[in-house]
Amino acid sequence: MNVAVLSHEGSVLGLGLGVLMADLWLPVTARRRLGYAAAIGLGLILCYSLLTVQLAPGEVRYAFGKMYALDELALFFKRFFLIGAMIVLLLSVEFADRFKSGVAEYYALILFALVGVLFASSADEFSLLFVSLD
Repeated sequence: MNVAVLSHEGSVLGLGLGVLMADLWLPVTARRRLGYAAAIGLGLILCYSLLTVQLAPGEVRYAFGKMYALDELALFFKRFFLIGAMIVLLLSVEFADRFKSGVAEYYALILFALVGVLFASSADEFSLLFVSLD
């Protein structure tokens, strides 16, 4: 299995766990800025994707016994969902002032839902689609 095949999902999962871990040590006033940090992290993942993940026309990379397929269409939707999640995170930072607690969990929930959508965009079999939607 090629490690670069799962680079989007692994990077976003690591970013979500990093946001949760940063919530433990940051003061309450700085936790609201975690949304900006998460959006910047997604921007870096998107730049990495644009610069390093190149597929030849018709090329398909597989993982998990051909249940996961990375092709041009899946790569387009992964990048589209990354941009969409960046916009959602940036918009939610302004809304986060209304929360008394749990702001970092809210940002992490967005990132973990993004991981599921990224897996769903590469699902080549129904079983992986079902698991990614869960």
